[in-house]
Amino acid sequence: MLKQRAVEWNAANAEQKSAIGKLYYRNNRERAQMQNAAWRAANPEKAREISRNTSARRRARLRGVTVEDFSLAEIWERDEGICWLCEATIDPLISWPDPKSMSLEHKVPISLGGGHTRANCALAHLGCNLLKGSKLITEAQEFQVLLTEAAAEATAEDIDLTLECSQPEALEQLEFSLWPSQGTIESVMTIS
Repeated sequence: MLKQRAVEWNAANAEQKSAIGKLYYRNNRERAQMQNAAWRAANPEKAREISRNTSARRRARLRGVTVEDFSLAEIWERDEGICWLCEATIDPLISWPDPKSMSLEHKVPISLGGGHTRANCALAHLGCNLLKGSKLITEAQEFQVLLTEAAAEATAEDIDLTLECSQPEALEQLEFSLWPSQGTIESVMTIS
């Protein structure tokens, strides 16, 4: 009962709740930072999801495009765990920064005016998402050609399952290698 009343009060007094939180943080900055760091350490996946969603929402607001509030889990359920770009199954147990980990793909990139909406977002492997970059859907069709050509040229010596990326803007240096477990292509970014 008490919890329900608190939820109702928070919903009805969002601005006041925000002001109280800001005042607490200002008066207890060090303690709040320690609590935040402890929570992030205990919940790394949730923290990463919040960070990812906050970043995409901020970029969309700066561009003046539509922003919706949703989670990667909602998109996972809708897309049934299938990569929108290569159409292979995504293993939810693989963590970032592995190229086979899941990521949120904007079909029309935010940089080109696409919104951060459920309709504009899809599930994709991180490697596939990085390879597509900020191209439009029609340009992404070339992506399928690249995957096919790379698969035909891949040999056992080409297998490399690492993503060495400290500078995501270095997309020009993408290479391909074969995923032996699924027979699909992985993009690998190497920084010289």
